[in-house]
Amino acid sequence: MGDERVFRLTGAVPNGMYSLYKLMYWRDTQPEVYARVRHIHLVGDYLGWMLSGQAKIDRSLAARTGALDVKNMVFSPEMTACAGLTPDMFPEVVTAGTVLGKVKPALARELGLTPDCLVVAGSHD
Repeated sequence: MGDERVFRLTGAVPNGMYSLYKLMYWRDTQPEVYARVRHIHLVGDYLGWMLSGQAKIDRSLAARTGALDVKNMVFSPEMTACAGLTPDMFPEVVTAGTVLGKVKPALARELGLTPDCLVVAGSHD
Protein backbone atom coordinates (compact mmCIF):
# COMPACT_ATOMS: atom_id res chain seq x y z
CA MET A 1 0.00 0.00 0.00
CA GLY A 2 2.86 2.33 0.71
CA ASP A 3 3.67 4.40 3.77
CA GLU A 4 1.76 7.48 2.58
CA ARG A 5 -1.53 5.62 2.05
CA VAL A 6 -1.17 3.77 5.35
CA PHE A 7 -0.47 7.07 7.13
CA ARG A 8 -3.53 8.73 5.58
CA LEU A 9 -5.75 5.89 6.79
CA THR A 10 -4.28 5.12 10.20
CA GLY A 11 -2.34 8.20 11.25
CA ALA A 12 0.80 6.06 11.62
CA VAL A 13 3.44 4.62 9.34
CA PRO A 14 3.83 0.84 9.17
CA ASN A 15 5.66 -0.50 12.20
CA GLY A 16 6.11 -3.99 13.59
CA MET A 17 4.90 -2.86 17.02
CA TYR A 18 1.31 -2.64 15.73
CA SER A 19 -0.91 -5.71 15.94
CA LEU A 20 -1.75 -5.84 12.24
CA TYR A 21 1.88 -6.39 11.27
CA LYS A 22 2.32 -9.07 13.93
CA LEU A 23 -0.77 -10.79 12.55
CA MET A 24 0.74 -10.66 9.07
CA TYR A 25 3.88 -12.32 10.43
CA TRP A 26 1.80 -15.11 11.98
CA ARG A 27 -0.12 -15.46 8.71
CA ASP A 28 3.17 -16.05 6.89
CA THR A 29 4.84 -18.27 9.50
CA GLN A 30 1.92 -20.23 10.99
CA PRO A 31 -0.71 -20.47 8.23
CA GLU A 32 -2.42 -23.52 9.75
CA VAL A 33 -3.04 -21.64 13.00
CA TYR A 34 -3.87 -18.38 11.25
CA ALA A 35 -6.55 -20.07 9.13
CA ARG A 36 -8.51 -20.76 12.34
CA VAL A 37 -8.60 -17.11 13.47
CA ARG A 38 -12.16 -15.83 13.82
CA HIS A 39 -11.82 -12.85 16.18
CA ILE A 40 -9.02 -10.42 16.99
CA HIS A 41 -8.76 -9.00 20.52
CA LEU A 42 -6.12 -6.99 22.31
CA VAL A 43 -5.68 -7.63 26.02
CA GLY A 44 -7.85 -4.74 27.22
CA ASP A 45 -10.85 -5.49 25.04
CA TYR A 46 -10.43 -9.24 25.58
CA LEU A 47 -10.75 -8.71 29.33
CA GLY A 48 -13.82 -6.55 28.79
CA TRP A 49 -15.35 -9.26 26.61
CA MET A 50 -14.59 -12.00 29.12
CA LEU A 51 -15.99 -9.97 32.01
CA SER A 52 -19.11 -8.60 30.31
CA GLY A 53 -19.68 -10.57 27.13
CA GLN A 54 -19.41 -7.37 25.05
CA ALA A 55 -16.69 -7.23 22.37
CA LYS A 56 -15.81 -3.52 22.20
CA ILE A 57 -12.50 -1.67 22.05
CA ASP A 58 -11.73 1.93 22.91
CA ARG A 59 -10.37 4.23 20.22
CA SER A 60 -6.87 4.60 21.60
CA LEU A 61 -6.35 0.86 21.88
CA ALA A 62 -7.90 0.30 18.44
CA ALA A 63 -5.40 2.79 16.98
CA ARG A 64 -2.58 0.62 18.31
CA THR A 65 -3.63 -2.21 16.00
CA GLY A 66 -2.43 -0.35 12.90
CA ALA A 67 -5.76 -1.19 11.24
CA LEU A 68 -8.00 1.64 12.45
CA ASP A 69 -9.33 4.19 9.98
CA VAL A 70 -8.78 7.20 12.25
CA LYS A 71 -11.08 9.50 10.31
CA ASN A 72 -14.10 7.21 10.51
CA MET A 73 -13.18 5.37 13.75
CA VAL A 74 -13.79 1.93 12.27
CA PHE A 75 -11.44 -0.86 11.31
CA SER A 76 -10.34 -0.26 7.73
CA PRO A 77 -11.37 -2.86 5.15
CA GLU A 78 -8.30 -1.88 3.14
CA MET A 79 -5.90 -2.34 6.05
CA THR A 80 -7.45 -5.54 7.39
CA ALA A 81 -7.46 -7.05 3.87
CA CYS A 82 -3.66 -6.69 3.82
CA ALA A 83 -3.55 -9.31 6.53
CA GLY A 84 -6.29 -11.48 5.03
CA LEU A 85 -8.77 -10.34 7.67
CA THR A 86 -12.06 -8.43 7.66
CA PRO A 87 -13.17 -5.53 9.89
CA ASP A 88 -15.89 -7.64 11.50
CA MET A 89 -13.22 -9.84 13.08
CA PHE A 90 -12.32 -6.89 15.33
CA PRO A 91 -14.42 -5.52 18.21
CA GLU A 92 -16.68 -2.52 17.79
CA VAL A 93 -14.82 0.76 18.36
CA VAL A 94 -16.17 2.89 21.23
CA THR A 95 -15.00 5.90 23.21
CA ALA A 96 -13.14 5.35 26.46
CA GLY A 97 -15.57 5.30 29.36
CA THR A 98 -18.28 3.45 27.46
CA VAL A 99 -20.07 1.07 29.82
CA LEU A 100 -19.93 -2.44 28.37
CA GLY A 101 -22.29 -3.85 30.97
CA LYS A 102 -22.13 -5.56 34.31
CA VAL A 103 -19.69 -8.30 35.20
CA LYS A 104 -21.27 -11.65 34.36
CA PRO A 105 -23.13 -12.85 37.50
CA ALA A 106 -21.25 -16.14 37.94
CA LEU A 107 -17.93 -14.39 37.42
CA ALA A 108 -18.84 -11.62 39.88
CA ARG A 109 -19.58 -14.26 42.53
CA GLU A 110 -16.35 -16.11 41.79
CA LEU A 111 -14.30 -12.92 42.00
CA GLY A 112 -16.12 -11.57 45.05
CA LEU A 113 -17.47 -8.55 43.19
CA THR A 114 -20.83 -6.91 43.67
CA PRO A 115 -23.36 -8.00 41.04
CA ASP A 116 -23.69 -4.33 40.02
CA CYS A 117 -19.98 -4.00 39.17
CA LEU A 118 -19.66 -2.28 35.79
CA VAL A 119 -17.16 -3.11 33.05
CA VAL A 120 -16.01 0.03 31.23
CA ALA A 121 -13.95 0.37 28.04
CA GLY A 122 -10.67 2.10 28.63
CA SER A 123 -7.22 2.60 27.30
CA HIS A 124 -4.28 0.39 28.08
CA ASP A 125 -2.09 3.12 29.59
